[in-house]
Amino acid sequence: MALRTIYSCRLHLTEGTQLKVDDIDSERMMVRGKGGKDRYVPLPKRTLELLRDYWLTNRPGSYLFPSGRGRDVIPCGTLHRTFKIVLRQSQIRKNASIHTLRHSYATHLLERGLDLRAIQELLGHTSPKTTSLYTHLIQKTIDTVHDTAALARMFHELLSRDRGEGVPPGNRRGLDPRRT
Repeated sequence: MALRTIYSCRLHLTEGTQLKVDDIDSERMMVRGKGGKDRYVPLPKRTLELLRDYWLTNRPGSYLFPSGRGRDVIPCGTLHRTFKIVLRQSQIRKNASIHTLRHSYATHLLERGLDLRAIQELLGHTSPKTTSLYTHLIQKTIDTVHDTAALARMFHELLSRDRGEGVPPGNRRGLDPRRT
């Protein structure tokens, strides 16, 4: 669930590992990301539904994705290892990291015609120069776009396996659908 959240919300690895239950604003459909600066990113409806199912099943404490002991955040290394396992299982030979998910998402938006300024906002880039790198990436690596698309499809398939009945919409904030 952590990898799906990182991909669908375009989070940095540390934002995903340090995500707290209170960072989910289900009324506004936003996630509060933290890093060098606070920012809010859109929360896809399907991700919210899956996060609610996850929350009902696991009942995490303050951190949404706690360590195995449940007290601290999940270590970045644990997610890195999980990501590498998923890559091997999907037979993708591309040298990719969790940060590749952010690049893949931005590349997909650019390929679909979203302008660079909008992508800059969605990714939380301060400088348009950072975002403009994606145009060069597409031009230089047109043959690897298929690998990037395969990576995204693979994650979509893996993470959508647990599709179940949706959880009723929650109230103002958080994941607990019973909250009033």
